[in-house]
Parts: sequence; structure tokens; C-alpha cells
Amino acid sequence: MPESPLQADGVTFSRRKLLAGGGALAGLAAVKGVGRASGLSFPSAARSASTTRGKASSILRYAEAGAFATFNPWHEQPVEEDIANQIFSRLLYVNSQGKPVADLAESWTLAPNARRLTLKLRPKLTWHSGKRVTADDFVRMFGYLTDPALKTDLGVEKMTGLFKPVAAVRAPDAQTVVMEFSEPLPYAFDILSYWYLVNFDKPSDPNFTSHLPDGTGPYAMKRFDPSQGAYLEAFPGYWAGRPAVSQLQFDTFAAGTSLVSDLRSGLVDGVLVTNYADMKSIHSRQYTHSRVQTGVWDLMVNCAKPPFNDKAVRQALSYSLNRQQISQAAYFGYEKPVSTPFYTPAATGYVESLVHAQPFNLDTAKTLLDSASVGSLTMNFPLPVAYPPLQTLAEIWQADLARIGITLNIQPADTPSWLSNITNPATDVLIWNNGRCLLDGGVFWGTQGNFIPGNSQAMGYQDSFVLSLIAQGQRQVDPKQRAQTYQDLNRIVVDSAHCISIVTYSNTWAWSSKVRGQSADLIGNLQLGGASLS
Repeated sequence: MPESPLQADGVTFSRRKLLAGGGALAGLAAVKGVGRASGLSFPSAARSASTTRGKASSILRYAEAGAFATFNPWHEQPVEEDIANQIFSRLLYVNSQGKPVADLAESWTLAPNARRLTLKLRPKLTWHSGKRVTADDFVRMFGYLTDPALKTDLGVEKMTGLFKPVAAVRAPDAQTVVMEFSEPLPYAFDILSYWYLVNFDKPSDPNFTSHLPDGTGPYAMKRFDPSQGAYLEAFPGYWAGRPAVSQLQFDTFAAGTSLVSDLRSGLVDGVLVTNYADMKSIHSRQYTHSRVQTGVWDLMVNCAKPPFNDKAVRQALSYSLNRQQISQAAYFGYEKPVSTPFYTPAATGYVESLVHAQPFNLDTAKTLLDSASVGSLTMNFPLPVAYPPLQTLAEIWQADLARIGITLNIQPADTPSWLSNITNPATDVLIWNNGRCLLDGGVFWGTQGNFIPGNSQAMGYQDSFVLSLIAQGQRQVDPKQRAQTYQDLNRIVVDSAHCISIVTYSNTWAWSSKVRGQSADLIGNLQLGGASLS
């Protein structure tokens, strides 16, 4: 079978060369700002796809903490990150090594001026329902961004921000998708990592919680029970061939304390680790580990509520966080203390001096509180029980705050209750995790609503200058100018302390050694289409 050509800036590459070692296209992506995730390397899902064809005859049981709140891949929460790639597909995505990988598109050409991207679809693509996939599906999907029936959906809101530079999506024929950009888009491959092919057939249920989604991924969802999890079956019409694992069972638990115990007992084959204290019990040949570092755990502060509307108070909270102790006691050193979401040179806005800015200092914190005339303060701290290390984090912070006259009320909550606080005007502070920190700055600032002034998730944070910098960064093509803009944004984030970074955030998985071929993409989403059970 002849190889499919891949093109960028007029240069043609073979698919085999791209997947085997990166080639010029991968290098081009890296030069143009595709961030690289740190942590362990993963095999390319597309590269291993050819080994998965054939008769499926196995069940893989997977468990994680929390509860499914949505199956909309545009609005995935932490729990849904591991199921999105099983049900849905993308035109292409950037893998954990920062290299673009073909998915539904078999080839693409980026115009020399970077203002048009033309993609050719694979032949005979089908939805799980059996309907043929055509280029018109992507035109329709682009239309969701301006559909009045979907304007309140947070997934559509995120994608609208991400796609701001995309002026149009056209389908000159059934197999060709053309994306026109209003300006040169140096991070075009990055945004396609998020553009899952989705059909919002019921606008009243864009989260697919009352009806099952129709996708194009390696697995089709067959059942969903909010109290137990989701059941998926291998899709025989998947473009890379039917997966080797015939069934996936995604179990969810209210708390994450028992996940590794379930792995050790053989009840499940893989888990998303939430309690790092358990890692020491699975260091043997019976188990394997994989990890992708994607973002930060941060503290969102309600800037619209006194006294948190005073920057000095927010900065005092940052100085009161003993990040080093939290890293060791709560995360056993697996997650690192940081004061900014842009903590590695892979991030466009990286500034070395900001990585450990605002170090733990209760005297400085007390001085800042005094300058704001805050002698005593009581704060409520909703805490998601699905993440056991956060209890330790909260208790460390509670003890240190007490030393400077602040009372912290720790309020354990299930995942839905915790999530509901993000738009609650009575919220004081809210622990959160943000991904996309290692990607191009245009991706982060186009999607992370709690950092963006005026956004419904920003908890009252307002700053017109920040908005102008965000728009400026998305327009700039010169690498030095773009880096300078995102570095300026980095400095503002640390200084404003409206979202206070605490430690890094990673997706860490533990597996039975019989599980082979699992992978992850650059944004930390699990891929099981190429997995097998020995």
C-alpha cells in the first residue's frame, strides 16, 4: 500500500517517516511553539495501531476517583480526560513528545504564510452509528461556536476562545477540510489536539449525560451509570482496525483512597493514581507506571469578595503556602512546588525567576495582611474528597494560616459540589487544577477561563490590560515578540495572585504488567485504542 503524504509549508513527508522518528514536520512543530510534556515517554498511539487489528477477545477494567459530569470532549473535567480519546477522534493531535500525529486526517498542508491549513480525511470513516464521516461534519462542528442553542455550554465557550483566530472552515469536497485563519497561526497543530469530532444532536444535553454520545474513536459507549461508571465496546469500524481489547469498563469512585488496593487485588487492570502514598506499594515487576506532567494545582481566589479584592491579601495567601512541605507531605515529591503555571522552558511564557516566586514566609504574609488592615479572617475551603493529597495540603495550610490569625474551614465535598463553587459568589477560595500549561501560550490563554479576566470562571478578576496582552499574543508571529508577551502575562499572574499556583499537576497511571500499548497525548489524555492484554 503506498504511503500517504504529509505536507507542511510546501514540504512533503511520508507517514512512515513521520511516525518512525519525527522528521522535518515534527521539528517544524517544535520550532513553532509546540510544547513538550515532561515525564515518561509514551509510544505513539498511531504507530501501534497496526498491531491492534484482528479479533478482539478481552476486557480491560480501569478505575479513577470522582464522577462523570460530562462526556463532552470539549468540556472534559479531570475525570473525563481518560475517556475522551476512547470515544472520540480528532483530525490530528500532538503526542507526548510534541509531534503531530495523523488521526482522522491522513495528510495535511500548511500554507507558507500559515493562514490556511488543508487536511485530507482518511477514506471510509464512519461514526459509531454507521453514518459516513465527511468534511461537512467539521463545517457543522465549527458552526457550534456561534449556535445560540449552545452559547451557554462551557465546552463551546472554551473552544470559541481557542478558535478565535479561525475565520472559517470549509469543505470543498467530502474528503477535504480547509481551515482559514484571520492571521498567521503558529500553533495550529496545538488547537487541533482539542478539536474532537462531536455531534451535539441534542443541544439540550451537550454533556451526553441523558443520552449516549455518537463518536468515531476506537470504542463506542454502550452503558453509563452515574453511580458506577461507563461501559464501552470495541468499534469494528475504527479506521486503524478493531482494537485488541474488546471491552473497556470505566469505574468511578467517590474517593481515591482504594484505587491502588483494587489494582493490587486484581479487581482492575489500571488506575489513575490520586493518592501518591500508595505508589510505594506497587514498585515491582507486577506493575508499570506512566506519567505526563500537564499543569498545576492552584488556588482560585474570589477577587470580587472583600477582603480578597485587595491584591495584598491575595499575595499574603500565596506567601502563606508552604509549597515545599506540601510537595513532600502530600505528594511524596512526585509533584514539585511552583509559583507559576509556566514552570518549564517548554511554556511560551517561561521566566526562571518566577518558578519559585513568593516563597513561604509567614512574616511577609502578616505584613501584607496588616497593610490591608486585615487583622483576622475566616475562610471556607471546599475540598474534593476524590483527591486524597488535597486533605494533607489543606491541613498544612490550615495550621500555617492559624499562626497569622486566619481560620481556614476545610469543607470536604463530592466532585459535583466542589465544581459548583466556581460560579458561586459566596466562594472564598477554591482549589483547582489547570492543564495546557506546557502548550503554546495561545492555547493556555484561549482556554483556561479562571485565569482570563471577565470570564465567568474567573471569580471576579478584572484587568483590561491582561485582555489586551492575550489578544496581542494570539496575533504575534515573531517568536521573540510572542515570548515577551507571554512572559509579561506570566509576571502579571504571579503578581495579581488571583490564581495562586501551588504544585505541579500530573496524570500518573499505575497498570498491571499485562497491560501493553497504552499511551497518552501532549495534553495528558489517555489513549487505549492501541492497548492489549497479555
